[in-house]
Amino acid sequence: MASLFELNNQLMAIDSVLENITDAESSEILESAKDELLKAIDGKLENILNYIAECKSRADFLKSEEERLAAKRKSIEKRVDWLKNMVYGQMKANGAQKAEYGTWSCSIAKTPPKIIIDDETNVPDCCKHTVVTIDKAELKKCMWENEYRVTIDGKDVLIAHMEQGESLRIR
Repeated sequence: MASLFELNNQLMAIDSVLENITDAESSEILESAKDELLKAIDGKLENILNYIAECKSRADFLKSEEERLAAKRKSIEKRVDWLKNMVYGQMKANGAQKAEYGTWSCSIAKTPPKIIIDDETNVPDCCKHTVVTIDKAELKKCMWENEYRVTIDGKDVLIAHMEQGESLRIR
């Protein structure tokens, strides 16, 4: 079975021959072959679109599985934390720093100090990290003739422009 690329090459070859042919019988044969090629190309494209739909379906399924598994993982992690806190509480209640439980050994250790921020408004600027995001909707409102330009040090600088793209829509 020929590929879509090969079928398109055959179609272009027939078209180039049809441009130069004057014989009615040969022209009719080539037109018939061209119709068959077009049907084969349509069949290939339909198969490709079916495969796209199948891939999208698989991707959607995997996304839902990712979400389900992430929720399950978080639940198990919370259970681990709860159980560790229970063991920690029991050891603290008994005054034990170290303990052996079958094949397991536990110890209470100091953790590195962590910073708790009580008042974010008074943290000095040198200790803050600012994330800049661009509001493209607002930027679009500032554009004139699909461009946003400013003058910096006497030079006209293009800051942003609109670009029209194309995409395939499948219905």
